[in-house]
Amino acid sequence: METLYPDDAPGSNTNAPVRPAPVLIGALNEKFPPGTDVEELKKYVAKLDGKCEQSKPGQPMTCSFVETGTACAQTEVVITAKTTASNKIGHIVAFRNHKVC
Repeated sequence: METLYPDDAPGSNTNAPVRPAPVLIGALNEKFPPGTDVEELKKYVAKLDGKCEQSKPGQPMTCSFVETGTACAQTEVVITAKTTASNKIGHIVAFRNHKVC
């Protein structure tokens, strides 16, 4: 890590930037095509020990789960599903967020 960050950088400054994951986005949109009920995505994320939050039906839903992790680093997948007024999935965007302590 010393080659990437200054020696005195606090842990919170060593997180890698959040970047879109095109392959993951494609796979999720294939698995949960437009019109899929949001409950299907919630069940999928729950099986991965993740969680989903949505302020109210028809609003975007954000889900996250830890993809990989060690004692001091983890990669989290963050999914945002845009939803329709009938609370069906419209489109999914996913990011990988790498965190280092």
